[in-house]
Amino acid sequence: MLMEKTKAEIRRERILELLDEFGSVSVSTFCATLGCSESTMRNDLAYLETLGKLYRTFGGAVKMEKAPYISIHNRKILYAQEKKEIAEYIVSHMIHAGDTIILDTGSTCAEIGRAVVEWKIPVTIISSSLEIVNITSASELVNLYCIGGFYNAQRGSFTGELYRSALKDIHADLYFAGVTGIDKEVGITIPLGEEVNMKNLYAEVASKVCAVADFSKFGKTSPRKVLNHVDNVTIITDSSVKEEYVEEMQEAGYHILVADKVKQRV
Repeated sequence: MLMEKTKAEIRRERILELLDEFGSVSVSTFCATLGCSESTMRNDLAYLETLGKLYRTFGGAVKMEKAPYISIHNRKILYAQEKKEIAEYIVSHMIHAGDTIILDTGSTCAEIGRAVVEWKIPVTIISSSLEIVNITSASELVNLYCIGGFYNAQRGSFTGELYRSALKDIHADLYFAGVTGIDKEVGITIPLGEEVNMKNLYAEVASKVCAVADFSKFGKTSPRKVLNHVDNVTIITDSSVKEEYVEEMQEAGYHILVADKVKQRV
């Protein structure tokens, strides 16, 4: 005899149906559509996220993409406040006037670029991300180098082997790498193998290498290991990260910085 579905199971199925239809949905819309409280909805979203069915965002959720990466639009709204916290920490504690900085692709690195412009810091920025180029080109204080190649509209960046010749005579003070997984056993990982060589070459030409990752990346792995040969890699995350993850990565030999909210440059 088949067991009848519980109200929670029916509600969670409907949540996934709504995300299939719209891509991203706010908590208030979920509640109005499904007739439940915000606390119930947030519990449902948290549960479904643990199953890998969706990504929670600030105020809602987005559909888990079938591709091994998240679309540009969805990356921008995932954990937006945490990414801003990381960026603000970096511009207030790590970036100085006259620095040459490599900014990787990804929404956290885009926030770093936006913060550099807002804080009016005169720097040189090197990037293959079209979004970062667009953001930082608005500042007269930023000297900008774009690593070109074939433009991948879905990823919002330029790809191909042209980066090798472009970086031949480049030296950077800082490289901020976007990653998708931070794990004590596996290390630092990303989903796409074609980006491994580029990230590792960025690391070779930079004096200091920093992997930027919000709290959601910890305890997760992707198929491709990256930056594992770099002795001086620092992981920068936000203040929502679990203390146990910080301790685990420190025990594994990584230097880790936890961002705090800052208002003035130090």
